[in-house]
Amino acid sequence: MAISIPEYPSFESPAERKVWKVLTKELPLQSTIIHGAKIEYRGSTLEADFIVVWPGKGIVFIEVKGGRIRLHGSAWSTTNGAGVRKTVKPDEQARNVGHAFQEHYVTATNRSLHFGWLVVFPDSDLPVGTETNACPRKRIVDESDLGGIKE
Repeated sequence: MAISIPEYPSFESPAERKVWKVLTKELPLQSTIIHGAKIEYRGSTLEADFIVVWPGKGIVFIEVKGGRIRLHGSAWSTTNGAGVRKTVKPDEQARNVGHAFQEHYVTATNRSLHFGWLVVFPDSDLPVGTETNACPRKRIVDESDLGGIKE
């Protein structure tokens, strides 16, 4: 079981709780899962739903979106249980927070930091081919992929 920081997070959504349970169960003991890390960057506060640090493998920034996710052209949307639809940019969020942490790390340590990013849609099973140029399928984990998230 991976280490969680905080040990018992307070989640903003059931989708985040679902992803955290899978991450803590699936990732090896030497891994660390950081929930809700915030960073001030260029006048904005950015937040990573999860940062996974897996020694020997790397660092990945994860953005979680619950509800029913759909892709309309190159725009993502989520619809909650009440039928309210909202446009979201999960890939942009994950990339931006990763780049912000990377910039801070490089500035503070004068060392490079390479990272990956994922978007996780734990409540949606997306049709084959659901991807954009900015968010290829290899960066998307949906409901059907959740059990193999460590891969």
